[in-house]
Amino acid sequence: MKVRAVANLLVAALLLQAAAAYECPANCDSEPNCHAASWNIPGGLAPADTPQFIVLTNDDAVTVVTSPVILNITERHTNANGCKMPATWFVSQNFTDCSMVQKMYERGDEIASHTITHPANPNATEIVGQRLWLNQTCGIPLEDVVGFRAPYLLFTPEQRQILYENGFLYDSSISENFNAKNANSPAANEILWPYTFDCGVAQDCTISTGTCDSSERWPGLWEFPLYQSQAADGTVIGGMDPQGNMTDIFVREFDRRYNGNRAPVGIFIHAAWLIAEPEHSGQINAFIDYAMSHDNVYLATITQVIDWIKDPVKASQYSHPCNDQSPTECLMPEGGCGSGAFNPQACKCDCLNENINAGGFCRDASGSCTVQKDFDFVAKTYFCPADASSTPSAGASPTPVPQGTTAAGPAQCGHDLVSFMGTTLSSPDGSSASYAQALRALDGDCNTCAFAQTLQGQPSTFDLSLPQAGNFTGIQLLLGAAANVTVSVGTGSARTVCAQDVAVPMNMKTTVPCNLTGDSFTISYPGNMSLCDVYPQVTFPTPAPAPAAPATGSGTSDPTTGTGSGTGTAGSGTTTGGSTGSGEAAGSPDSGVTVPVTTQVPVTVALDINNMTPDQFRSVQAALCGAIVGMTGDMSATCTVQSVTANNRRRRSLQQTGESVHVVLNVVTSNPDAVAKNLSNGTTLANILSPLGFSVNPSTVQATVQGTATPTTGSQPSSNTTAPTTSAPAPSSDTSSTSTDGGSSTNVGAIVGGVVGGVVGLALIAGGVFYWKRRRSANAAGRVDSVSNPVYPVNPDATATGRPPAGQHRIAAGGSTAKPGHLYGRQSNFWAHAASDSYGRSSDSHNIVITIL
Repeated sequence: MKVRAVANLLVAALLLQAAAAYECPANCDSEPNCHAASWNIPGGLAPADTPQFIVLTNDDAVTVVTSPVILNITERHTNANGCKMPATWFVSQNFTDCSMVQKMYERGDEIASHTITHPANPNATEIVGQRLWLNQTCGIPLEDVVGFRAPYLLFTPEQRQILYENGFLYDSSISENFNAKNANSPAANEILWPYTFDCGVAQDCTISTGTCDSSERWPGLWEFPLYQSQAADGTVIGGMDPQGNMTDIFVREFDRRYNGNRAPVGIFIHAAWLIAEPEHSGQINAFIDYAMSHDNVYLATITQVIDWIKDPVKASQYSHPCNDQSPTECLMPEGGCGSGAFNPQACKCDCLNENINAGGFCRDASGSCTVQKDFDFVAKTYFCPADASSTPSAGASPTPVPQGTTAAGPAQCGHDLVSFMGTTLSSPDGSSASYAQALRALDGDCNTCAFAQTLQGQPSTFDLSLPQAGNFTGIQLLLGAAANVTVSVGTGSARTVCAQDVAVPMNMKTTVPCNLTGDSFTISYPGNMSLCDVYPQVTFPTPAPAPAAPATGSGTSDPTTGTGSGTGTAGSGTTTGGSTGSGEAAGSPDSGVTVPVTTQVPVTVALDINNMTPDQFRSVQAALCGAIVGMTGDMSATCTVQSVTANNRRRRSLQQTGESVHVVLNVVTSNPDAVAKNLSNGTTLANILSPLGFSVNPSTVQATVQGTATPTTGSQPSSNTTAPTTSAPAPSSDTSSTSTDGGSSTNVGAIVGGVVGGVVGLALIAGGVFYWKRRRSANAAGRVDSVSNPVYPVNPDATATGRPPAGQHRIAAGGSTAKPGHLYGRQSNFWAHAASDSYGRSSDSHNIVITIL
């Protein structure tokens, strides 16, 4: 405690010493270029007679990007004398555009030095050199470049000495805030006015980032304090680029000054800060509007404020200077340019990638770059929506809607591909291309969008036919561009409007309410339409269960072996060993009720996809299966990848470039014949899959209906249900079994037999392959005698005497280390390397036959 008390005493002593260190003679204020530090109003004026100055400064480079951001504030406000609000620019040379500096100067702004390269501890070359550059390169008169601000606010006595020795008027780097111990700013309404260094540095430099010396004396050099914003309780918010709501912060600072000693209000910012947080521009504009609603308020530069302090007059007698020589009337949007930069020459925002075929942004109604480009998946081009920059009609009201227009509830992406019987959308392209487009709206991926276009002045449309009629409650939509859509539902080609002119925003998952019954729906819009996700909210009626047909067949089963046979069309049976009953429909032995069965038949689809590796395919296989399922028109269809193999290895010897994969899919559907026929058309399938990123080789596409079917029922059968094991269209006999305990009819014997049979089959296949390879080797050896080409011996160092010509050759024994491009061997195993790095091998112990490519 004693240590803390001593420390507090030392701090207090230092503060008193610092305060006592600044003393200025009474005659200072009578001198033309001397003004003592004080919170008292210059000239002894009453607050009501004192002008309230507001100063806005910007630091760093002046460019075509930064200048419009500041102009977005200054061009919106005017002094009582008709002059636009000026700004003070502390300009660094790096990246600065002199033409923009000239324009700022011409409109009445002040140009000051912020060094050449923005170093932390600038010397005379940096400080004065920037002044000379602004004069010699940008054409700003030397006598008008009179101010300086230290980079990073790291001020030093040496900097002030440079300013003094080189005729600068002021520095604006030292922070200032009010507190009870600050003799210069003792209260919120008693803030330090700008002063000169005739009597030294009056401020507490310990609250800043720079250094001061008590011995400093720079007659005639002014300090315009960097006023810090403070909360209601006095907590410091910040001086440069304060955080929070700018309107609240500066209104509070203004009220303190205006109702106090009228010290200047400073808005100290970086344009980059406004670009990063564009909402601050509107907040600052709102504050200035508030301030200008008061009497005797002036928007000024730092030099203009100092000029008034030198010769203070009442506000009623003050003639605020107007330096505006070339007013700038071009303004950027209030909220900035968004994803773009303002172009003063064209007086508009230049949006990111606006004029090239790439993802980017377009201008909205206010001129800001906030509208994302759409993509035409057929033409492979990006474009701006037709209504991206149109201005909404004032007071326009939508057409009355039969079922209501309130968009409510978020739509959910990530769903499976929507089941449908058919889909179309308005497009000048062919049916296959438009079909591929439509799939992008149904695949559940919100990052893929379908693009419907207006044709011959007609609205763009998107149609979807469902497998059966159902009760709609709404259509979930995600649009790539805002649109007022109309939704209609019906049966066949007939349609009834259920929602009209519903405003659906861009990139916001929205549900359009729709309460009608039908098996299809249409979405339309007067302009081009980007649909990133479409998902109907519809419920289908549950079919009533059909009564069980009496069993017309009989069968027997052996509980020991688990085998049996029988005939019939439908049936039920007991659950004891050796029970009877088999048929096409699954029956309930308790109730005799038949559950409807849908026969699902597998279809094997094989195709080659170019420019893809197996690993790459695995990352997109879901999209491929989704598209295939969508083509079946079967709500219950499934698609799985049976195998994927690389083609590059087996085709390397053909010197093909690029990689491809051979994909085999297993599609289980209730429409096997139609699906196989549709998928067998390689050209059509390639066209449909191409927009999805799959380059299919049409000649490799095959679709084959398999012989084994999988029956599915409308509900899960009970554990006592007898299930058929085949699905031939109209079988006259079937194999079935029942368990002895009344449970599941799993055939253990059949499973064991199947496993054994599989093992035996694999063994036979392996033996056959081995036999075939031996026969091929023997045949190759038998053809040696008919080969007329000479024998090429292989030297011990594995280097051939020369590269053999193309064709078959016999080579002699030899061998050593392998060398690419040469023949070589090692004892009884011989290899051949061709230029293509292809391999040939034989196990002939002496002479072998190889093929040189």
